[in-house]
Amino acid sequence: MKKISILICFFIVISLNATEEAFPFYTRISITNGNAKTNNVFSLTHSLISDTTLPMTLVIYEIPKGIEFISGKLIDTIFPYQNDSFHLTANLKITQPGAYCITVHTIIDPKDTISLSQHFTHDLYIISDTDTVIYSETPDTNRYYNIFPDTVIGEEPLSIPSVLSSSTISGQIRYYNQITHTYEPLSNNLVEIVTLDGRGYHSTYTDENGNYSITGTQGKYYLIIPAKNVAGEVHPFWKVKITTFPWPPYMDVDFKCSPQTYFLWISQINLYSNLTLNVDFTGGRADIAGILWQIKKSKEWMLSHTGRTLDYVEVAYPPKAEVYVRYLPGYPFILVYIYDLTGTGGSFYANFSKVEEVKLDLQGPLYWGIGLSYRHPHQIVINEGHIWLNDFSVISHEWSHGFMVSTLGNKLPYGWGYAEHW
Repeated sequence: MKKISILICFFIVISLNATEEAFPFYTRISITNGNAKTNNVFSLTHSLISDTTLPMTLVIYEIPKGIEFISGKLIDTIFPYQNDSFHLTANLKITQPGAYCITVHTIIDPKDTISLSQHFTHDLYIISDTDTVIYSETPDTNRYYNIFPDTVIGEEPLSIPSVLSSSTISGQIRYYNQITHTYEPLSNNLVEIVTLDGRGYHSTYTDENGNYSITGTQGKYYLIIPAKNVAGEVHPFWKVKITTFPWPPYMDVDFKCSPQTYFLWISQINLYSNLTLNVDFTGGRADIAGILWQIKKSKEWMLSHTGRTLDYVEVAYPPKAEVYVRYLPGYPFILVYIYDLTGTGGSFYANFSKVEEVKLDLQGPLYWGIGLSYRHPHQIVINEGHIWLNDFSVISHEWSHGFMVSTLGNKLPYGWGYAEHW
């Protein structure tokens, strides 16, 4: 918890420095011609009205796979004066049904090297097929967006049968172990089939040998292997969002400690016959698989030796925190800092189960509450260099802190930390 307190203080200092600047512009993103049904050409326009004179500003469309650029501009450089308005239009076409997120980045003075870079983002979410389209500026939490398949398997029939039967996809999932220098099965890991518009359909877990099998109604789907097993999950590091009020001075800080779980693999499958898909992970995907294997091994070992265990843990990897600030409610958040924890050791355990409010003594007697959102309270942060170190000992060490707290409770007084140990 000591490192968490240091992080919170660091984030607050950043945001207090940032409040000296005014929010610089208003933005809007909208469909200005046509519609975004699949295979239709439509015009997407990003509008900006500047509240003040700004230095050189870069506007960039981030277009995901599955959306084709037809014409117009995806990047523009502007030099806004106060009350100037700018419009950047791109003509696009969604080439296959699905759930998409288009992001527009606005970067003020991109050549500036100061750490508090003025980087703004604005999202548009689109659910598209040939007959209907849905737009939103907020995501549907029950849906996956921007699903990019690594492969496409299975043959699509020339004509879809009027009566659909069932077919099965099966295979084995392995990862390369840098300690044993062999491929090991990724056991008890989640495997999902989702519809083309991102909604869950069927799921299963691999067995001890990494084998899986899912049967479903014939059709077109995505097969997804999330970084999630029976002992926990691996996702990117926490995101911090800060809303400031200039007067009276007030600040709302929210830690989002459970971002979306990593996808280890995605395949588009034409499930009109029985299919086989075997996957071997190497590189960064094998690193994540190694984390999953070790937290499962720790859970099983502790249960067999003590009769108790830590049921579930979230692992944040790598240890890089994104800090966002907005200057008034209703304005978009700005990415102001990416904090790299690798220089502080990087790997540690965090217990959120008893944290209801953290109070920091800032600007005299005033205090601010800090909100935490998470799916599971026990979390581990792992440094990139610690995954394969000494036969996964770092992961086991931090997992054991979670087991200790879940079993005995956290008896440390607030603000105290553990003695130096390794």
